[in-house]
Amino acid sequence: DRRKAASARSLGESLDRDLFLWPSSAGESVLIRVHSCSFVVTVALSAAASMKSRVAIFFTGGTISLRFDPAVGWATPTLSGNDLLEQIAGIGEIAEVIPIDFTRVPGAHFTPALMMDLARSVAVQLADQRVNGVVITQGTDTLEETAYLLDLVLDSEKPVVLVGAIRNSSELSWDGPANLRSALRVAAGPDARGLGVIV
Repeated sequence: DRRKAASARSLGESLDRDLFLWPSSAGESVLIRVHSCSFVVTVALSAAASMKSRVAIFFTGGTISLRFDPAVGWATPTLSGNDLLEQIAGIGEIAEVIPIDFTRVPGAHFTPALMMDLARSVAVQLADQRVNGVVITQGTDTLEETAYLLDLVLDSEKPVVLVGAIRNSSELSWDGPANLRSALRVAAGPDARGLGVIV
């Protein structure tokens, strides 16, 4: 009746003159079309299911990005963010990814000044309402120190996940892609919200 239509107009989020998003207690959004004398639920969609998570990934170097360089005789930080992402099959099914090549240095060279620069850049991404979480690839020599600093200075409920690797891309059983995929799944999901910075 007209009272129900008026209620839908007052409580729902207006998308059009006769179209509203009605929030439910289950965290879903119900699309409602309001007619002059009645209202009809036309579509019910979970907000989480209808929108894919967006995750910013900061690539900073470390073993996860190393490749053996025969010219120098050892592994160097060679792989870009896109190089790493290309190793993950079906990444688009997990989340929409924003790759950010922040730097490319070994973990032992990741200085406190770099950590603070990283914290400022991560804070910008976390402030973006379209971003659901952040992943950071880093060398394991200073990964925990970076995580501790970020946990102290960042103010957000969104997941921030640091990840590295033990073996480089030129070694057998390179663990980088699998580790990065797991970190992305954590950052894209709802369960890690409010847990602080995660390693």
